[in-house]
Amino acid sequence: MIGSRIDPLTIANLHMRAHASEGQLFAAVLECELRSAGLPVITIRERDLMALATDWLQRSEPDIRARTSALGAPLGAPWRADEKAAALAAWMVLAGAIPHGAAAPFKAGQTLEGP
Repeated sequence: MIGSRIDPLTIANLHMRAHASEGQLFAAVLECELRSAGLPVITIRERDLMALATDWLQRSEPDIRARTSALGAPLGAPWRADEKAAALAAWMVLAGAIPHGAAAPFKAGQTLEGP
């Protein structure tokens, strides 16, 4: 999952630009390593995750939010948004909810947009 695909060079604030560049580097290295291990990679923007989850899991957004929140209860605080998003993505994979063909090889940097 990624936050955005914005070009860091378009960000005027140097501090924010550095964070955006760091995020892109992390995502690129992770994607490269996963692909080199022979694993399929799908890049989903965080803002598209819930729409995809409701469509692919065939559940309502409130149900998904409640179930995802409940997953963290045994772990205790903090159970932040990024952890909930990762749990939701894992749920989608484990449930076999990724539509046929969605796990086909994507070119580096390609995203899977919401419906």
